Amino acid sequence: MLRRTITCRMVYAAIALAAFLATAATAQDRPNLLLIMTDNQSPNLLGAFGNRDIRTPNIDRLARDGLLFARAYATSGVCSPSRAVLMTGLIPSANGVHNGL
Repeated sequence: MLRRTITCRMVYAAIALAAFLATAATAQDRPNLLLIMTDNQSPNLLGAFGNRDIRTPNIDRLARDGLLFARAYATSGVCSPSRAVLMTGLIPSANGVHNGL
C-alpha cells in the first residue's frame, strides 16, 4: 500500500513538472503585446506621427521600438462596438455589441 502511494505521488510530481516545463518553454516563445487604443484621437496628435508641439515621449518610444500601425479602420461609429471587434475578431452583429456601453 505504501509503495503504491509513493509511486502515485511520483507520477503526479512528474506530470506536474512536465506541465510546468512545457508552460515555461512556450511562455518564452510568445512575443509581448501592448495595444494602446484611445477615443477621439487623431494620429497627428502624436509625436510618432510627426507632431512637434505635443510631447508624447513614451508613446513615441514604444512606436519607435515596436510595431506602429499607420492605418486603422473603425467598424462602427461608436467606440464600444469598435473595441469589441478588436478584442473578439467578430463583427458587431456576431459579437452582440451594437451601441455604446
